[in-house]
Amino acid sequence: MRRVVALVVAFLSMAPPADAHLTAEKPPWMSSFAWRVAVCETGKGHNHPDYKHNWRGRYGGAWGWATSTWQLDAPTGLPRYPWLATPRQQYRVFQIGMRRHRYWGCIANRLY
Repeated sequence: MRRVVALVVAFLSMAPPADAHLTAEKPPWMSSFAWRVAVCETGKGHNHPDYKHNWRGRYGGAWGWATSTWQLDAPTGLPRYPWLATPRQQYRVFQIGMRRHRYWGCIANRLY
């Protein structure tokens, strides 16, 4: 019985934690401004954004895009929904959105 328990524990420890998509440190390739906005938009009181954030299929990703806005700004070849994109892809679309003067509540209200 101990061997079975030990095998189960070993197997479970190999799986990534459920919150592996929550990065606690700003990636070196991301601007501090973008990081602060993402933390504000989807950090949920934590010190990191949630790249897999998906609110009823309407808003998602680290910057909390409206799905329709993501689909307007995401270059061809990126996932259809922000929560399916990598952090780097999301950052790229955030930069495009900033150039297009998209609205983020945390920026508009200076909460970042």
